[in-house]
Amino acid sequence: MCSEESALYSKLADSEGWTRSQHLLALIFDAIQYNTFSRHAKRGARKPDPMPRPGVTSPHEKTTVRSVAMTSEDYDNFLARPRHTLTT
Repeated sequence: MCSEESALYSKLADSEGWTRSQHLLALIFDAIQYNTFSRHAKRGARKPDPMPRPGVTSPHEKTTVRSVAMTSEDYDNFLARPRHTLTT
């Protein structure tokens, strides 16, 4: 088993460079911050943002979703592609 700090571990775990300990510390930070907010917040106050994680956008950031038209031929080709089936 690889150590959490190894490049192989971070690549396989898809942790964006964070170790398990760093993720747990961020969760603890968020819990303390939310607990403090819930005990002392004034009415109408905004909830605190969670600690930024790598690869995750803030819930307050605006994202733009763009749609692209598909021709009927492209749609037919999409539907004709083989699908993965689940076996039990």
